[in-house]
Amino acid sequence: MIILLTVAVYFAALMLFSRLTASRGADNETFFRANRRSPWYMVAFGMVGASISGITFVSVPGMVMRTDMTYIQTCIGFILGYFTIAFVLLPVYYKLNLTTIYSYLKEWLGMRSYKTGAWFFLISKMTGAAVRFYVVCIILQSFVMDEAGIPFPATVVGMTLLIWLYTRRGGIKTLVWTDSFQTTCMFAALILIIYNVITQLGLSVPEALRAIAADSHSRMFVMDDWVSTQNFWKQILSGAFIAIVMTGLDQDMMQKNLTCKSLREAQKDVCTYGFAFVPANLLFMALGVGAYLIYGDATGAIEMKELTADSLRNFHSNPDANILFPMLFVVISCGAISGFHATQSPLMARCMKSEKQGHFVFYGAMVCEGVIALIWAAAGCALYTITDGKMVGLAEALAAGQSAAIYDVCLKTMGKVGVALAMIGVVICPITSGDTAFRSARLTLADWLKIDQDSYANRLKLCVPVLGVGAFLGIGNALGFIDYTVIWRYFSWTNQTLAMIVLWAASMYLFKEKKNFWITAVPATFMSAVSCTYFVLAPECLGKMINTYADGKLVAYNTAVAYPIGIVFAIAMLALFLHATKKSSTSKA
Repeated sequence: MIILLTVAVYFAALMLFSRLTASRGADNETFFRANRRSPWYMVAFGMVGASISGITFVSVPGMVMRTDMTYIQTCIGFILGYFTIAFVLLPVYYKLNLTTIYSYLKEWLGMRSYKTGAWFFLISKMTGAAVRFYVVCIILQSFVMDEAGIPFPATVVGMTLLIWLYTRRGGIKTLVWTDSFQTTCMFAALILIIYNVITQLGLSVPEALRAIAADSHSRMFVMDDWVSTQNFWKQILSGAFIAIVMTGLDQDMMQKNLTCKSLREAQKDVCTYGFAFVPANLLFMALGVGAYLIYGDATGAIEMKELTADSLRNFHSNPDANILFPMLFVVISCGAISGFHATQSPLMARCMKSEKQGHFVFYGAMVCEGVIALIWAAAGCALYTITDGKMVGLAEALAAGQSAAIYDVCLKTMGKVGVALAMIGVVICPITSGDTAFRSARLTLADWLKIDQDSYANRLKLCVPVLGVGAFLGIGNALGFIDYTVIWRYFSWTNQTLAMIVLWAASMYLFKEKKNFWITAVPATFMSAVSCTYFVLAPECLGKMINTYADGKLVAYNTAVAYPIGIVFAIAMLALFLHATKKSSTSKA
């Protein structure tokens, strides 16, 4: 209850600031630049809080466990970056009297560059804000809302409503003052947490400082190891560039600096902020060392593998019977390249006015699909235990079925309401994919057989047999006459083989159109190796003849035979294609 009351008082104070600083009859100059009347010291103080979030309270102290207090080197590099901003970028912004820093792109590089920069800012800011907001909601849910029986979606909606209430009025002037208030609250919370840690240690402040300084994690500078990523000069340069990019070229941060009365005051603001960042992060790292002194022997940490050359391997609990190549590119990677895309692309092309729209449609779809895949992969890695470097926990969850694993992930991350929404999505996606696949099959047959689809009668001539095949397979599987998993594996191979064929056809088309055919020939060669290797290894194809089995169960794939065959086949297909292009060029000559 005390925490809820504190949150309520905090948001009430923010709304009071919003009301007091909102100007009546404000114009764009007031909204975006506060008529350039903001005190520089308030802007500097507020920017410290704007750079700190709930993630900072978790991440910076946590960094101490892995890299000691060497992050202070990066913070020193921030100072160099902020001086560059103050004396290189700010004079340009003030000289051009910019309302937004991206209007500089408009003046020098044109409207497209201006819009591209603005869009990148919007996407990155929304993504970053969403992550920070998510962390805050998780913490609030774990410590308060779960005990009150309030579901996670309700917490998110409530917090979103409160944020909207205090941000709907006022402009940049309101942000300057609310940021200063937030900075005050954050430092107050940080000092209280540090005081609580010192109390639990049973030490006085001087004794706590000596204990932190004596701990091995208090190391700040790495001067002797040039290979280490924590090397002093590497971190200094990294910090400088991070500050320039994430502050000097960031609309959100630089907009507040443009509200200062003059260029000189804006420069004082940025330089002061740069120096203030060092002691602020030093407090966070001291908190990390203090927490380690208390909880250093605690267990239950989630192990997340760093992606390095050594860790780039198969983490399956039985890697010999679950190889990555070519299985990964026949199952998961079909989301990026498959026969489904090969058949859908011509259909989508009929719905677009020009070829240029294809970039937005297909690239956008692939980016969205990739983000969704990364979210599920991250959930699988973070929520399940890893034993001896193997994903044992995830394997156990998948043993109960993919639907059960999806339900488990949704329940752990979003609660029961989130499960309902996620399961609806899981049901709708296959239905819409099936509808699209049947529609594609019908239109492909219509083109092939030259059957016009304007009349309902002609549509039924193709819909009935196409849907009939699907119904036959579905009913057969339900009655136990057909093993759908086997059909699915055949589908996976034919799907990628169709992609291979279409890629080779597209390569020849691009060659004849005198365009860069390598853009499709390279993936076509790769998919040729995938398709051939899978055909040799898969149990439903030739795998029964060459793989190792024990008691009827697959023990290991014979990759020593299959991989060379796949490589030779891919080279042969590429050679055949190049021969065809050479022959075509000779005949034209």
